Amino acid sequence: MGLSIFVQNLCLHENTLNLAKQYEMIYSSQYSKQIPLMYRIMFLLVCGFLVQSCNKPVYKYNKEFEGTWQTEFVYDELLETYVMSEIVIDGEDGTFKNTCSPCSEGLCDCLNTHVGKAVMNSSRTQMRIGSSNYALTIDEEPNIDSFGVWTMKVQGLRYYRQ
Repeated sequence: MGLSIFVQNLCLHENTLNLAKQYEMIYSSQYSKQIPLMYRIMFLLVCGFLVQSCNKPVYKYNKEFEGTWQTEFVYDELLETYVMSEIVIDGEDGTFKNTCSPCSEGLCDCLNTHVGKAVMNSSRTQMRIGSSNYALTIDEEPNIDSFGVWTMKVQGLRYYRQ
């Protein structure tokens, strides 16, 4: 009697192993291609959400950023000429012109120009304009100085609202 119970348990155990192997084969062949795809889709959705939630339009953080901001003309020893920079924030859109020469129609021959959506990171320390990965460091948000002039400091340069 003890031997028959042992044989029955052994057969039951063997059947369970066979079922487990069959289930594993079905599961692995049916879902092996879908699971990685599901993880990829979920990963992309999470990344997209994080990007959208971290970068908000500049004007939503501080409406005082809106407008045209320019530096004073300074002499650039490398270029051996006077240059200025400009940041324009108009709603969601922005323009950044860096190290430009003066000309009759505003600024010309800029070393860098970025145009597009103006977004700021959640810690309010960097602003990006356009699709480039070039971040502008916000040293000081727009404020009124002791002379009643709107100023802000970006990338170590003092900008004045025009």
